[in-house]
Amino acid sequence: AISEVPLQVRPYRYVVPSMSDHAYLRADVTLASGTPLLAGRARIFLGPDYLGEASFPLMRVGDGTTLNLGVDPNLSVEWETIQNDREDPSRFSLSSTSRITRVYRASLRLSATARGPVEVVVEEALPLSRDGRIEVKVVQLQPAPLGDEKDLRDRSERGLHRWRLRLSPGATESVRYGYV
Repeated sequence: AISEVPLQVRPYRYVVPSMSDHAYLRADVTLASGTPLLAGRARIFLGPDYLGEASFPLMRVGDGTTLNLGVDPNLSVEWETIQNDREDPSRFSLSSTSRITRVYRASLRLSATARGPVEVVVEEALPLSRDGRIEVKVVQLQPAPLGDEKDLRDRSERGLHRWRLRLSPGATESVRYGYV
C-alpha cells in the first residue's frame, strides 16, 4: 500500500418506491483528514466483499461525495396504490372542479439473513401546484417526513418528501403518503 486515506463513510439504502422495486446501496463519503485525494477510480469493498469500482472527484479535507454501489438484494420494496378516487361535477354543474385523491404505501422488508440493521432513505416526489387554479394538499404522511432545512427546501421547491428508516434483519416498515 502506498498510503491509507481516512474517509468517513455513512452507508445507507436508497429507495424511490414509485420508480423502482429495488433498494440501492449508497454511501456518503467525506475526506476526514490528510492530504487531498486526487480524482480517479477506486475499488470498493464492504468488509471482505468486493462491490465494484467507483469514481471519486478531487476531494480536499472536509469535502464529500455520494457513491452509488448497486442493488442491495437483501431489501425488498413493494409499492401499492391504497386509494385512487376522482370526483367530477355532474354534467349539469357550472363548476369544472374535479377532486382527485391518491394515497400510496411503500413496504420495505429486510431479509432475515441480512448481516445487521440498515438505514434506508425513502424519497418520493408529490405534485406541486404552480397554477393558482389548482390546489394540491399532501395527506396521510406516515411516518412524518424529515424536516431539516434541506428537506424543507426540497419539499417546497420540488415536492420531494424524504423519510429515514432503520430496519433490523427480518423487519418490515411502511411509508404512507398521498395527495388531494
